[in-house]
Amino acid sequence: MTRPPSNLSTAMIDAAVDLMGRAGEVGVVEVQGLSMEPTFRGVRNVAVQFSAEVPRFGEILVFRQRGILVVHRLIGGGERFRMRGDGTISFDPWLQPADVVGRVIALEIDAGGWLGTRSRLARLYGVAVGLHNLSWGGLGAVLVKLLGNRGEDWRWRVGKLDQWMLRIAHRLFFSWIHKSVPNPATKAGAVGILNDPGSNTAPTSRDKNAK
Repeated sequence: MTRPPSNLSTAMIDAAVDLMGRAGEVGVVEVQGLSMEPTFRGVRNVAVQFSAEVPRFGEILVFRQRGILVVHRLIGGGERFRMRGDGTISFDPWLQPADVVGRVIALEIDAGGWLGTRSRLARLYGVAVGLHNLSWGGLGAVLVKLLGNRGEDWRWRVGKLDQWMLRIAHRLFFSWIHKSVPNPATKAGAVGILNDPGSNTAPTSRDKNAK
């Protein structure tokens, strides 16, 4: 499959997303960045389902943020959505439901083939990770609110433990829970590149993102 070029404009990507959304298609999108580690470790592309179906807690969504397309996990709903990348240490800005363009339904891994995210076990895993992200991200936010500048340092330390726990869970359960599936995007409609928003990256990737 040909990967989309990295210099696609936001307008071009949005136009492709809108067309595929109206047609009810599934698109293949390249992912970059570290904000979804360890979930996206060894993942080159994601299959995105563009539909009006209401997102569920723990699902990985594609949405518009600061002029780019981002892929993070849903950890809170209501009139606005609360999102967080698995590889970040704090919450994203509040997201308007209208900015959601689709949900990730499969991951293409470097070793070849696709892993599904829609089975019952995979959804339960997503809910568990979502609860983890919500609780640990909330703890970090409380520390910052209570301690100010000192809280930022403590949030970073808490984030290291947060990420260590996620890496252990990923190593033990991810490949066992997420089973191989056929390519869900039969038309392989490449849309664009999902970029790391470049903020709140995980402690393990701090130096790599300090550019």
